[in-house]
Amino acid sequence: TVRAKPRGMFSQGRMNVGLGAGGGDGMFTISGSYGYFVIDGLRPGIAVQYTYQKQTNYSSNEVQGEFSLRYYLMEPDPIAPFLLVDTGIIHLSFSGDNISEKYTYYSVGGGGGVFMRAGKHLGFEVVAEAVKYLGVDSVLTKSGAVPKGVTFRWGVGLAFFF
Repeated sequence: TVRAKPRGMFSQGRMNVGLGAGGGDGMFTISGSYGYFVIDGLRPGIAVQYTYQKQTNYSSNEVQGEFSLRYYLMEPDPIAPFLLVDTGIIHLSFSGDNISEKYTYYSVGGGGGVFMRAGKHLGFEVVAEAVKYLGVDSVLTKSGAVPKGVTFRWGVGLAFFF
């Protein structure tokens, strides 16, 4: 008799849907993502994120679309590290100090994280990465709305696997 190989959370053909939210200091963010394992451990994915920020002298609405590639180094037992690279396009509506403009710019990033299994089809992820923004109007960098150079970001999310 031939035994079928047990399917892991990160096995070829599995799908992943993620949800995230956060905020603080006048900011609120929500996000959603989808990924598909093309081979065991390797998951290309897409994500959309919306951020609203209100400060004393400005407010902004930001929508970001992102393409990412993640490689999970092992099946979660119950923890699994992963590596990631991503790129995205960002649309920003910025208002403040007699400025009301819309901007489009891009991001590239790389880093890693840890997946923590919380059930048969559920887990939490913690991600940290270095990000560089490209094609940013100098008005945004001078105002501090978008950082110059490489910056670091982190996030926590909920992931469902099917």
